[in-house]
Amino acid sequence: MLFVLLAPLAYVDVTSSERFPSARQRMHVAAAGMYTEMLVAALAAIVWCNSLDDGWLSVLCQNVIVMASVATLVFNANPLMKFDGYYILSDALAIPNLYTNGQRCLRYFARKYLLGVPATLAISSRREATITWTYGIASSLWRIVLCATLMIGSVTMFHGAGILLTLCAALLWVGLPTLRFIQYIAYGKPGDQPRRIQFLAITLGSQSLRPSSSASFLGQ
Repeated sequence: MLFVLLAPLAYVDVTSSERFPSARQRMHVAAAGMYTEMLVAALAAIVWCNSLDDGWLSVLCQNVIVMASVATLVFNANPLMKFDGYYILSDALAIPNLYTNGQRCLRYFARKYLLGVPATLAISSRREATITWTYGIASSLWRIVLCATLMIGSVTMFHGAGILLTLCAALLWVGLPTLRFIQYIAYGKPGDQPRRIQFLAITLGSQSLRPSSSASFLGQ
């Protein structure tokens, strides 16, 4: 069971399917849950169409239809999250560990060009590099949008308790990583010292470009 905003979500561990020699077989296993949920949504739609009134059964069927179809496609079929759609995409592209390698690409860019720390990135082909970089950027942007949406949804649904839950989530998702980053910039690590002047120059330089860009846009 996985809890999202205190709501339990069931899942099945199918890591043993990684031993299947055929990518098509692994993709069908990853999609099995979505097949089942779409079937449940179809059965609920049939019951809803044949219900005689707008009572509890009709409302229940409507909720099942939405949760088992729209929610499944938005979350489980979304390749930017490490759910079923991600593993289907990874097998279809024949690129394992796509999410992990995408995050490594972003860390490589930040370490080399932002912090001035020597970094290496091992990618076998131009195709894999293009896909991995694109996926790394897209998945990071989606994660930011998802975290912000969950925080807003928590405040909206749970009111006071939601505010407390949102503060805890912000501390875990934003506060602690920011604190660790500040500590790394200030002290570095043994044998791994960031170039602080380069980081400050890039950061302050990007901030100084914003007013001029806005002024030129307004002038036009």
